[in-house]
Amino acid sequence: MTVLCILVTFIIYFFVLTRFGRTGEDTLRALGVRRTANFFVHYLVPALTVVEWLTAADRHGLTLADAVLWLLIPLCYLAFCTQRASAGAEIGATGRLWPYPFMDLQRLGLRRWMGNMLLILAGFFALGLFLLGVSRLI
Repeated sequence: MTVLCILVTFIIYFFVLTRFGRTGEDTLRALGVRRTANFFVHYLVPALTVVEWLTAADRHGLTLADAVLWLLIPLCYLAFCTQRASAGAEIGATGRLWPYPFMDLQRLGLRRWMGNMLLILAGFFALGLFLLGVSRLI
């Protein structure tokens, strides 16, 4: 489960958040996070986590039920972010209610926001299935 969460961190950062930076939108760097920290958190840690998972982790006994259970992680995170934003609690000194632009309900509108959340859940589940497949091949 840890490798799944770390890989999702990498995928969202690389394919989504850095894309926002190229189009002028807020990025994690704009929130005061240094390049070095971004490199370690979003690139090095995911790479080392995958290496550790492939070489040393116990992958025996993983089933489809595990992949479904893993969906509780993004669902709980979404519930937390939604509750926090609805309470008006800003994130640090950013003045923002949502941690990422693709989660900003007020800016996106309900329909697009729901689409984004469903896409994240589907991607999380698909990646979980992929990891299950890899674990069976090894």
